[in-house]
Amino acid sequence: MRSVPAPAMPDLRPPPPPPPPPLQSVPRSFPVLPPPPLHNELFDRRPPVEPTEPVRWRWRDLWVLGAITFGLPTALTIAFAPRDRFSQFLDGMLYFQIVGYVLGALLVVYMIRRLQDGDWSTLGLTWSGGAPRELLAGAGLGALLIAFFLPLSLLLSGGRIELTGLIRELIGSTTGLGLALAAVVVVIGAPIMEEIYYRGMLLGKLMRRNTSVAIIVTTFLFTIAHGGVAIPAIVMLGIILAWKRQTKSLWYTIGAHAMWNLAIMMMAVVMLWGTRT
Repeated sequence: MRSVPAPAMPDLRPPPPPPPPPLQSVPRSFPVLPPPPLHNELFDRRPPVEPTEPVRWRWRDLWVLGAITFGLPTALTIAFAPRDRFSQFLDGMLYFQIVGYVLGALLVVYMIRRLQDGDWSTLGLTWSGGAPRELLAGAGLGALLIAFFLPLSLLLSGGRIELTGLIRELIGSTTGLGLALAAVVVVIGAPIMEEIYYRGMLLGKLMRRNTSVAIIVTTFLFTIAHGGVAIPAIVMLGIILAWKRQTKSLWYTIGAHAMWNLAIMMMAVVMLWGTRT
């Protein structure tokens, strides 16, 4: 007897899915942007980025700058200034002080380039177009301080202006060449280098700790450097310039310092040279 084959079972599998549609090119007017980086403050355990210290000069840098700018001229004067006449000695002292200012300025340029990556704003100096305006504004402050101090000095001294011994020697005992050197030292060199040292580097270093202490210390050292511990005019100038430096650039204090020195020098010339005629 012949066997009958079993009927074929129907294919119950689902049909395959249709192929995906072809990708269309994105118009150039709509560029494809990369997805934003994932960031979650709760799970991001990376340490915070510490802010860069703006003032990177150290105390030894200040010692070296002070020694070259102010100490070296004194040593050169003692060693090499002529002593035949006092006027020649003063001329030599002024000449060596100009040398100290030039060397100090070169050292400041080197320090800013090496320590601050050429960023002069950390010193309070910017080379933009606002520097002349700051100098003029500071000069106005210097003239205002002189206008305030002059009547007060006359009142305290009984109607006579008392010049310090240093000013009297520089103006009254020097030669014509010495007077020109004194003008360079007093009106140009001293305002620039003293402001860079006291109200620039030293004040900027101390203000990282305490503003009041910075003003007191810089004013005290500034007064000591000018021949006394408590000279009223120098104390007033030092306090006001340090206080202004909190909101003003170093150009401002340089202008005020230069105008103050110019006014003092002009009064000394009129008073001391007027007595010779």
